[in-house]
This record gives sequence, C-alpha cells and structure tokens, in this order.
Amino acid sequence: MANRVVVYRSLYGSTRQYAEWLAALLHCEAFDLLTLRAKDLRSFDTIVYGGPLYRGEILGVKFLKKHLKVLGDKHLVVFSCGLRNPDDKTNQRNIIDRLAETLTSELMEHIKVFLVRGAIDYSQLSLLHRSMMALVRRSLAVRDPAERTADEQQLLDAYGQVQDHMDVESLRPIVDYVRGLRHRS
Repeated sequence: MANRVVVYRSLYGSTRQYAEWLAALLHCEAFDLLTLRAKDLRSFDTIVYGGPLYRGEILGVKFLKKHLKVLGDKHLVVFSCGLRNPDDKTNQRNIIDRLAETLTSELMEHIKVFLVRGAIDYSQLSLLHRSMMALVRRSLAVRDPAERTADEQQLLDAYGQVQDHMDVESLRPIVDYVRGLRHRS
C-alpha cells in the first residue's frame, strides 16, 4: 500500500472535516498544515493537500511551491473547499487559473486538483470575514440579475443563513484517484 498522508488548512472547519473523512477513507493520517514542516512529509509517497477557498485562492497552497525540493518527487493531490458549485465549469476554470498563478508550471503539471463544496455559518465568521462577505453580497446585489450566475444568485438568496453543502460522497473521485496511484508508481 502506498505511503500517503492528508494535509489541510482550515478556517472554520469544513476543510478539516473533509480531510478527516478523506484520511479515514484512505486509511492514513490527517495533519493541520500549521503543525507540520516540509521535512515531516519526506517519507510519504502521496500527499493530499486540502485548503479552503479564500479570496479566490486555495489557502495554504503556497506551501507546495515553497517546498518544491522536498515535495517535487511526490504524488501531489490538491482539493479546494468552498461555497461555489464545484461542478460548474466556470468555477473550475477560475480556481485552476488562480492556482496556476500561484504555483509554478512545473508544479501544476505534477498536481491533480479536485473541488468539493463546503459550508458556512455566518454567525461563526470573524468580523473581517463577515465584512468581506457583505462586500461580495453588495457587489452582486447591484449587478443586473440576468447577468448573475446560479452560484451568485444562491449566495445572495442564502446570505446570512447557515449553508451546508458538505457530502462525504463528493470525496469518492479523490479516493479513487489516490488509490489508483499505487498502480501508476
């Protein structure tokens, strides 16, 4: 069996929950990125990194770029966790494009990316994050409703409410991919 690990960065718990589910499904451990150093990952063949979408970027993913020397020969899998519909092609393209801006082209060729949908509880957000969400809401509210995407309209409709789109089954493609890596090694 491949030697693998799940590493994550989470702000409010959705990404942590996905990482824990994924670790259980893959029969490995999950670690918060904030508790690790790159050298702690040397012994793993496969590293699955999960981070929340934050201001359009996958939080913590710069760790991969910074430690390319240690991680470059590993199987790298990245998943993002956010409110946007991961099946929407525009959302997929936007996330991949932002990831490509952050990472090197060499690293992008070496990474398999997956998207999962998270949760939000506005009552748990910090003042900064509530303010950011209010700005997003205002910018969407002034746009012509005919020009809003389904995700944008859903964000407006559910603003201030608890939204939970989390589903352990959405991890199945990641699990299948990672399990298949041992055959590709």
